[in-house]
Amino acid sequence: MEVTGYPGVPMLDSVVGVVVHSDVEPTGYLVTSNPLLNQIHQNVWWGQLSNLMSVPTDCPQRDERMGWTGDAQLSAEEAVLNFWMPAFYEKWLNDILDAQTDEGVVPAVVPPYWRRIPGDPAWGTAITVIPWTLYLYYGDRRALEMTYEGVKKWVNFLLSKSENYVCKMGTWGDWCPPSHIFPSETPLEVTSTWVMYRDLSTLSAMAEILGRKEEASEYAPLVEEVREAFNKAFLKEDHYATGSQTCDVLPLALDMVPQERVETVVKHLLRDIQVTHDNHLNTGIVGTRYLLEVLSKFSRADVAYIIATQTTYPSWGYMVREGATTIWERWEYLAGEGMNSHNHIMFGTVDIWFYRNLSGVRVIKPGFEEVEIRPDQVELKFVAVSLNTVRGPLRVEMERGVGTRMRVSIPVGTSAKVYVPIPSSNAAVREGKSMIWAEGRAKEIPEGIRGIRLQDRYLEVEVGSGDFDFSAE
Repeated sequence: MEVTGYPGVPMLDSVVGVVVHSDVEPTGYLVTSNPLLNQIHQNVWWGQLSNLMSVPTDCPQRDERMGWTGDAQLSAEEAVLNFWMPAFYEKWLNDILDAQTDEGVVPAVVPPYWRRIPGDPAWGTAITVIPWTLYLYYGDRRALEMTYEGVKKWVNFLLSKSENYVCKMGTWGDWCPPSHIFPSETPLEVTSTWVMYRDLSTLSAMAEILGRKEEASEYAPLVEEVREAFNKAFLKEDHYATGSQTCDVLPLALDMVPQERVETVVKHLLRDIQVTHDNHLNTGIVGTRYLLEVLSKFSRADVAYIIATQTTYPSWGYMVREGATTIWERWEYLAGEGMNSHNHIMFGTVDIWFYRNLSGVRVIKPGFEEVEIRPDQVELKFVAVSLNTVRGPLRVEMERGVGTRMRVSIPVGTSAKVYVPIPSSNAAVREGKSMIWAEGRAKEIPEGIRGIRLQDRYLEVEVGSGDFDFSAE
């Protein structure tokens, strides 16, 4: 800050700093045995909170501070994991609907102080992503009802900008990959068509939920048309388009890859990460959102963990090493002119992986009616999370040592599948004092447990609400 006209010599106690943000209640808590991960999480937390100022801003500290739809849609799931967001987002969704044009365009900035129309599909998709996030985490049908017609207009607009179901509209795409501002390796058509596919799929699901059966049946075939067009346009022998990490990650994230080609595309992605980039990411804001989740999805959580804990450029750990207390706009440390914000939320999406994969909490049925707790098996000795959900507190605490101890608390009205990590099928697993699995089969089934079965390197235990204490040796 700069002070002018001060009567005398200012001292350190001459200035008082006041933290200002929208009054959202913190609802998520996360801590691990890795201090670096804890600091990254704290940086995301502060970066998100300081960018909630009646609208979800991109940054709070320079003469921009706008409701960029791209930053907001990417960070929406992270935001609802950390804060109570329904009223905030429903207010901003009304802003989006007010700003949407008759043609269906969603501006890149809402409210549209800068009328950068038509913007970019990866920005305008906020009109779809945010209500769906509210529905998933809060069971909020009102958000779907409120935005349904707007989402229809938006999807029809994207289709109108397509040729043979490949979306030709784009401006920023996979913004800010390492060493660049614009995406140098990921074509705009890839990200735009991928967004169109996802939004069309979501629109079809929204129609089904809202009882619009005829419209749902109209959209379902279109979803498949876009998927086929995406593969026809971009799928090569063992990779997509240019073979950038983002090009491979996006179709893997939404199961768009033909089943017989999945293994080769995953191998190509791993080779790019491990060999070409020495176990570092090379993604912009869109690819980064899904990179770690895709690696976990295809049984390479070990690689995701290495990327998440890197301290050399480009990485979140590099930001921390250079003194960051929030998340940067760029992977580079830039203190001079130009794009140099050190408080942007768009790369804060790593926190979603912390909650969903390190602690393992995933919502299966909207409003936490059903959850899955399946922590990735990585080199992390301890992780604990607490979420204040619409049904009450949900908690997970896991310790790894010679064996595994996993304590979970499931709220009333929620059913859960708890995946207890085990070293082998011959592991002995207890719940409290009861031996529930030994010698490769189920044993005593205490009250509250509905079913047990072996699943890869986990023991899957179906439970209702209550507190459970699992230990595996």
